[in-house]
Amino acid sequence: MFRLSREGSVLEQRQLDTPERPRLLFILGMHRSGTSALGGILSQRGVFLGDHLITGNRFNPKGFFERPDVVVLNEWILRRARCAWDNIPGNSVPRLRLWERLYFSNRIARLIGKTVKAHPVSGLKDPRLAVTFRLWGRQARRFADTRCVLMLRHPDEVVASLARRNGFSAEKGALLWLQYNVAAIASTADYARELVFFDDLLRDEQGVLGRLSGFLGLPSNNSNRRGLTFVEARLQHHVAAETRGNDDESELLSAARDCFLAVRRDGFDLGAAQMQGYRRVVEEYGDSLP
Repeated sequence: MFRLSREGSVLEQRQLDTPERPRLLFILGMHRSGTSALGGILSQRGVFLGDHLITGNRFNPKGFFERPDVVVLNEWILRRARCAWDNIPGNSVPRLRLWERLYFSNRIARLIGKTVKAHPVSGLKDPRLAVTFRLWGRQARRFADTRCVLMLRHPDEVVASLARRNGFSAEKGALLWLQYNVAAIASTADYARELVFFDDLLRDEQGVLGRLSGFLGLPSNNSNRRGLTFVEARLQHHVAAETRGNDDESELLSAARDCFLAVRRDGFDLGAAQMQGYRRVVEEYGDSLP
């Protein structure tokens, strides 16, 4: 069992000396959805994502734009909830005991407090935040004007990417897509938030950035210092129209596609019955897939 030391106690909420609260952005989205590309773009525009970030690999050559301490803390939260990033039973919300929630809230508060104290506009990026955001959001509001961006990519493309990288079945990939995105949509309902679609970012990076700059209060002339676009279409290895196979009748894939199209059409304004339908599918399959 963990022990709560004085160093780990909840930080007292302090009044900020500046007339305007610092802004903290959470970049949310399923793995393989383009959150790293979005993080890289926003980092170039002046959003502080961290001094030491996880470096890239052959699946993400330009880097992940994730802080190791954030990833480690999220993995720890999921382990204590008897989950993993690719194994989230039931309704996609990690369940912790009271003392665990208190402990992790303390850790999150310390991390966020230090970050926003040093940087007027900062961000945190880790796909796991989509399912742990309730813990992070509560603490973030104590210290900063908290905003969220949800990055959505067509489920067929995410499923194909996960099959290539991790060897996951189409049903497992579709289940994860639903779990992450349904959790992110539900948990951010009371926060200022924006949607970004991966294909929009590929087609019109500057247009997406203009919209996000207004959302985050970034200077409009804070353009890419290198004069280059960050996103390259050649790095998109999977396109939805090219990925459909013989598994189109799967309920999981159908539900994921339906959810994507509904958000594409209506934004965050999904009805309660619609969201409940997606949760039902997640709960039905969440404990049955390996």
